[in-house]
Amino acid sequence: MDEMRAVVHGDDEAAFRRLFEQHLDAVHRYCQRRARPDDADDAVAEVFLILWRRRREVGSSADLPWLYATARRVLANQRRSLVRRMRLTDRLAREPITVGRQQEPDDDILEGLNRLS
Repeated sequence: MDEMRAVVHGDDEAAFRRLFEQHLDAVHRYCQRRARPDDADDAVAEVFLILWRRRREVGSSADLPWLYATARRVLANQRRSLVRRMRLTDRLAREPITVGRQQEPDDDILEGLNRLS
């Protein structure tokens, strides 16, 4: 906890590094149990990036439970993004493919092109 206060109350990179090394494995295991390996690695990186960016805001509350809560939110965001991506992929798969079909240009577009030098 003292190391966390040093990180939060100053730009002590060494304290952040010690904190990172102290909690990295625990946060990584937490993420691995809840996500695919690549997603877990990304989540861990984002958790510690958030800690670094918010080190002055979070104060002494940034301990292992804070890191777990942040990881939970990061993983939830990843899942929402994955669901949106899958829905888009499904929607695009249902769209008819229009290969080789030429569309007639709009008259306004042609007029605008003709005015160009």
